[in-house]
Amino acid sequence: MEAHFGSAVRLASILAITGVSVGLTPLLSTPLIAQQVDGELSVQGTMAFNGIWNTANTGGSSRSTATGLRLGEGRYSGRVAVRIRSGVYVGASVSSWQFNLTPLTGYDAVSEAVDLAPYVQLYPLRHTGLFLRGGAGYVRSWAYFGAGNIIQGYKGSRLSGSAGIGCDFALRAHLALTLSGDYTKVANATNYAEGKSAVMIGVGLTVH
Repeated sequence: MEAHFGSAVRLASILAITGVSVGLTPLLSTPLIAQQVDGELSVQGTMAFNGIWNTANTGGSSRSTATGLRLGEGRYSGRVAVRIRSGVYVGASVSSWQFNLTPLTGYDAVSEAVDLAPYVQLYPLRHTGLFLRGGAGYVRSWAYFGAGNIIQGYKGSRLSGSAGIGCDFALRAHLALTLSGDYTKVANATNYAEGKSAVMIGVGLTVH
């Protein structure tokens, strides 16, 4: 049951991100969007692969457990944003994480989450490619864990906040290699094995 559930969440995330990527191509080719100001397109889109480090609730104590940074447990993320002025973009992102929790006390668990988040991305030093970003979003999470001979689970929704930093390295006109680091905090994550936070180290491609 856990395997099917995890596969379904991963498939949904990949389909959503692929849809963003495919939908961006014809959008960029329209005369309105293709207009440039100081070499920038009116929209930007990023698809990245992230290594993920999580913390989660482990029961009656405040102690948390993390999986560590493992590319094998990483996830893809997608972002689309509109330029509102030179060096300032407003957009939306979709990302996800999944981890196996093995606490010192409590039950082993498998936890999944999908995060949908509007964000603002700023390039304070435009010609360097360095950027800062922050946003607030909505996390949908699930977890399954064994308690004795019974498999229990939950699903819930939380608000989230995130902040990140990164840099675009130009590969060619309007295409860049993007390295980034983002921290996401989940508000009021009180259920057992529910993800409390995630650090995502990403590498991806950006059209802008």
